Amino acid sequence: MTTTAQNLTIWSGDYKTITVTINDEDGVAQDITDFTATYVIANHAGDTAIITKEVGDGIVLTTPGSGILTITIDAEDTATLSGIMYHELEITDTSSKAATAFVGALTIKAESA
Repeated sequence: MTTTAQNLTIWSGDYKTITVTINDEDGVAQDITDFTATYVIANHAGDTAIITKEVGDGIVLTTPGSGILTITIDAEDTATLSGIMYHELEITDTSSKAATAFVGALTIKAESA
């Protein structure tokens, strides 16, 4: 089930972690052991990703039996970005069934001099 309006604000060049719990259709934490996950930041929905994170490269299945994963946005990822972007997390189960876990606006505020 997709969670919409997962809006977040960060500062350009800052390190940020996002902890996400994946729930099934009934709202129960889903076991995501052996799932894959892809997080993207793009200018708009459907655009080519500016930043992509995957399991083992920016995403950790922190407590997979409880559906918890952590996304890490490194300082260098956003160092040259500012404005309102789109971000999305997609998960894929062990049967290769993909589902969008969340979508929203990511506001990246420019560092002031």
